[in-house]
Amino acid sequence: MRRALLLVWLAGVLLAVDTPAAGADPAAERGAAMGDGPQLDVELVADGLVAPLGLTFAPDGRGRRFIVDQTGLVLILTPDGRVLRRPFLDIADRVVIQSAFDERGLLDLAFHPEFASNGKLYVQYSAQRAGENICVGEDGLVPEEPDACPLQYTRRVSEFEVSSTDPDWVDPASERVVFETQWPGRKHNGGGLAFGPDGMLYIGLGDAGFVHGPSGADDPFNVDPDLLFGDLLAQDLTSLYGKVLRIDVDGGDPYGIPPDNPFVGADGIPDEIFAWGFRNPFRISFDRAGDRAMYVSAPADTLFEATYRVTGPGNFGWASKEGTHCFDRTSAFAPPETCASVGPLGEPIHDPIIEYLNFAVEDPRSQFPGRGFGRASLGGHIYRGEAIKWLRGRFVQGDFGLNLLDGQILVANPMPAGHLWKLRRAFVFDPSDPVKSGFMKSIGQDAAGELYAITGNFTPTGLEGRIWKIIDASD
Repeated sequence: MRRALLLVWLAGVLLAVDTPAAGADPAAERGAAMGDGPQLDVELVADGLVAPLGLTFAPDGRGRRFIVDQTGLVLILTPDGRVLRRPFLDIADRVVIQSAFDERGLLDLAFHPEFASNGKLYVQYSAQRAGENICVGEDGLVPEEPDACPLQYTRRVSEFEVSSTDPDWVDPASERVVFETQWPGRKHNGGGLAFGPDGMLYIGLGDAGFVHGPSGADDPFNVDPDLLFGDLLAQDLTSLYGKVLRIDVDGGDPYGIPPDNPFVGADGIPDEIFAWGFRNPFRISFDRAGDRAMYVSAPADTLFEATYRVTGPGNFGWASKEGTHCFDRTSAFAPPETCASVGPLGEPIHDPIIEYLNFAVEDPRSQFPGRGFGRASLGGHIYRGEAIKWLRGRFVQGDFGLNLLDGQILVANPMPAGHLWKLRRAFVFDPSDPVKSGFMKSIGQDAAGELYAITGNFTPTGLEGRIWKIIDASD
């Protein structure tokens, strides 16, 4: 009976989520979407950072911007453009990260909507594994036989409180762990964290990278058959992996469950699950105007980068689909033409509003036509600022890079429901410029709705991390 009720609920509510119309040709739409248009530029506002991943603001009217650094620091960028030497929050001693390429670390920051009165903020980060048999050595690397301890560290969402005597400092001892789960390795972390207009906290969890093994092997086209179970987790409703969770941080200890979450009381399904079928929800953002929809980034595993628009609970496809295309790990270079259109409960699978080809399509083994347009979809925001009039209402997102140190700022024009949004390049960093170059890490936003590009090294090392304000190229 409960299963039947869930199916009825899903059939009615999930239709609110945008889905490309039947018969639409995503490749043709994408090919037509890369035309010319107004261009963007950037101006440097902060540099000398190690590994910045994001920028956000506190809803307290003070005009400060907060830089999230993967190494475990939150830094203050003052209204007059100074980065304060003392971190706002320093949990570097609690964060698991290595000096080689790593998707772990301090991943995101979200301020409580009532921060001005309660001083609370929340971070999502990678911590040492709780309990015995910690699987990461002092060098930050996994052991030579990582399968002996496949859960290597703890994913944690924690609450902190700003000092009552110093608004520019958070005491690390104020930590209250809100949520945690065990994680196998450095891959597919997700990491998005944001409060919605409903006051609930949304948490992006990747599918955990089991498909690459705890050692984090990087070739998605040559996976050990024994690890293929990893591609099942995002569609497995008994698992938290590959999901966006929704919790009430004010409604219980350590948190409450919103009563309108889709699976409250359903046998065997965690109450926290809000949306599912995600490989790596690295960034979550909410439109600050309009219908206040949620936007979730989806970096590609194989060929198709994507961004999803979420207006309610639902299934977003991975790993039955990657973007608008069918997916089969055993035939990754030749995606199947047909696949299931519904999920484990018979619910519809919803497609992205933005999709483009990853450069893996140019691998000689690929049987899919086209040229790569980018390397990793890194999320963004609907622009609601005032400085760039032509940009208002468009989605601005980052892409890791065309080739080397040439991160991209992409702009998408909204389209009617059932059609992919028209996407184009609006700015590309210059790898030949020693300053105006870098890999894109994400797009940040300040209290006025103005946007920022965050760039840095391939690895969380050095001092090449920079924050750039996005401006109109005609200014």
